[in-house]
Amino acid sequence: MVALPLAALFLVVDGGVFSPAPLETFRSGSFSGIRIGTDRDKDIKQKFKTEKGAIRPEALKLVTDRPRDYRVDALLDGRGEDAVVRALRIEYNDDSPTTDNLREWFGPPSELWPDERYEPWGMLAWPDRGVAAAVVRGEVRVVYLGQPGPVQAAIKGWSDREPEVSPTPDPGEGWDRSVPFGSAFGTVTLGSNAPDGVNDNWKRSLETRINEMLQFSRSNRVAYDTRSSGTISWNVTTSRFSDGGSSDVSVTINLSSVTPYGAITAAGSSSSRLGSVTRDRVQRVADAAFASLERNAKSAVERQKPPTAAGYRQKMLASFEKDLTAR
Repeated sequence: MVALPLAALFLVVDGGVFSPAPLETFRSGSFSGIRIGTDRDKDIKQKFKTEKGAIRPEALKLVTDRPRDYRVDALLDGRGEDAVVRALRIEYNDDSPTTDNLREWFGPPSELWPDERYEPWGMLAWPDRGVAAAVVRGEVRVVYLGQPGPVQAAIKGWSDREPEVSPTPDPGEGWDRSVPFGSAFGTVTLGSNAPDGVNDNWKRSLETRINEMLQFSRSNRVAYDTRSSGTISWNVTTSRFSDGGSSDVSVTINLSSVTPYGAITAAGSSSSRLGSVTRDRVQRVADAAFASLERNAKSAVERQKPPTAAGYRQKMLASFEKDLTAR
């Protein structure tokens, strides 16, 4: 009996686990017990074991007998138990079929490329068979098993001309590594037994001072920018005031924004026991909370990294998968 590459094979075994069966037996209507275009989320869960970590929210990750070699996701056209399987996505870590294997099994492919690429990769597609494959540096990384119509629709916009490999763009080039915000808002919550003068007018005045502190800060880590959609929310809280007017004061500041490398969040806080709760003293606690926010924002920025060539490729594949599973 001639052995076939393990990762080129899929069947169902007892217990609902995927394991070897010839990939070339794929027919666009079904594969290894899954009826593409018919089976729903709930059908898959009845037939097979699934696990967390699906490639996207509209997918089910199937349990396989060789998780180190490949993973299989059933791509759905939505969420919920009635979402329909539109394709299977097989991603290989090892023992993948070769491009020659795929040509032998499915015939001559359409060779396609993105308009821009930052590593040598492209797609092979057999629209009439409902098959496509992402090939990186000559190796098959992902195989899609679907239906002819959706595959044909998904490859629209891909080019039949192979582009040069360009340097990976860095959207953060020239960025000063500050995190912008365009609005700030907060609240002052007073404990009971507040002394005379610590009232609603006092609260409003303090709110104005803190917002102005945030907006006019000369920080090189967190910067006010009216063009930014980023926000800062803050809160000042006091404990119950003693008869002498002392209280525990806490200030928390939360930042949510977007940098050239993506979404970012950070927080800062400070607290102090104040013998007399004046606006100036509370302001100093707020200043310390903002300094804490600056430090944490700097750390969050340092954890962000520029996009990689592989990251751009994954975005292109995610777009392809969206088109492949469109209703």
